[in-house]
Amino acid sequence: MGITGLFSLIKSAAPDAIRTVPVSDLESLRIGIDASINIYQWYATGGNRTDARGKPCNHLLGALSRVTVMLELGIVPVYVFDGPPPAVKADTIADRQAARDNGRALVIPREAFDEVKHLIQLMGVTCVQ
Repeated sequence: MGITGLFSLIKSAAPDAIRTVPVSDLESLRIGIDASINIYQWYATGGNRTDARGKPCNHLLGALSRVTVMLELGIVPVYVFDGPPPAVKADTIADRQAARDNGRALVIPREAFDEVKHLIQLMGVTCVQ
């Protein structure tokens, strides 16, 4: 879902659209969350925690924590999961695959995304793809 240079474009074209607001101003707002960015963050941090079977569970603990905080603050999260990539993104995908093959990029199993989506849905939060 990432768009290179989007922040700079918005800042130059619509500077009033980017501002810092108190968290209390977000109460009752429906906020779109890029699931992939969050899952990469959760999977890569947290001390490599594992469950009783030895499977990584950072991504689940991160999702549980983040969603719980947003719900407690009255924020209505909507997690957006990537669908199939468009053809125009083929070069980017090839570059990412090369980085993974060379050990330069974090590889997150598809199962981790499915697990997070399932957990978030069990929490009553909307997921879209």
